[in-house]
Amino acid sequence: MNSNLYDQDLPRIVNLLSQIIQSNKEIQKSVEELMRKKLKDEKSTTLKDWIFMDAVTEALGVSTGTIYRYINEGILPSSKIGKRLIFNERDILDLIDKNYMRIDPGNDLEDPPTIIH
Repeated sequence: MNSNLYDQDLPRIVNLLSQIIQSNKEIQKSVEELMRKKLKDEKSTTLKDWIFMDAVTEALGVSTGTIYRYINEGILPSSKIGKRLIFNERDILDLIDKNYMRIDPGNDLEDPPTIIH
């Protein structure tokens, strides 16, 4: 009796597995297409060593107002392309390097350090 049940269910199981395999292939194809599109989009929008305002504010943890002040005070160079500001990554790293300070245990951090040009 088990053999009869097995014989009846086997074709359905094989059919379901075939459907799952086909679905998996379709999903895999969709993922590969999305990855190709993302890579293409990244290549077309990425400028080597140049970053936009949102990335600068995120990296430095400051507001756009602070970045504008740094620009106006000559602390941070930038270029304007259309309506967007663009920054050289090296300039951001130089700003960080110039203002790097070791925090000593007795140093009072409530008085913020001055940004060095």
